Amino acid sequence: MSEENKTISLSPSEKASYNQANLYQLRTHEIFSRINRLSTNPKVFNEEIGAYNFEIIYRDLGSILSTISSKLNSKESENISKKKKAIKDFLISNPPFKFKHNASNYSGMKKKLQLNYKNFVELEDKLFSFRLSIEKLMDIHEFGNPSKEDPTSSVVTN
Repeated sequence: MSEENKTISLSPSEKASYNQANLYQLRTHEIFSRINRLSTNPKVFNEEIGAYNFEIIYRDLGSILSTISSKLNSKESENISKKKKAIKDFLISNPPFKFKHNASNYSGMKKKLQLNYKNFVELEDKLFSFRLSIEKLMDIHEFGNPSKEDPTSSVVTN
């Protein structure tokens, strides 16, 4: 028998283990870290990504939600999806910025972006509430945080 065709048999203790949950935990940690950085000034346009920080925060929360969604029951999934859609609808009907047209110099009308403070404050509250709801679901389903009663029930175990 040639060397190429030999099969190596490994015992269970010798096999490498892969735990995708560790990657989920790292992914959510990195996304929450970015959300925290962007939350210091959510009104700023992020040149690197090409969107306002509040838009990136909204999308990042959606990414975390998609990461944990397989653990949610149908009622939890429906409720959190409604919150996400409510923010999307709010952004469409109550944008935090609007263009204001000003008479300008010889070149014609000039557009100026103007903050709608009331809409922006309400958006911040909605995003914060959405985040808290996601974090609560993560805790309920022990996503990375084992319970004291059963530490093995965590998505990520040591």
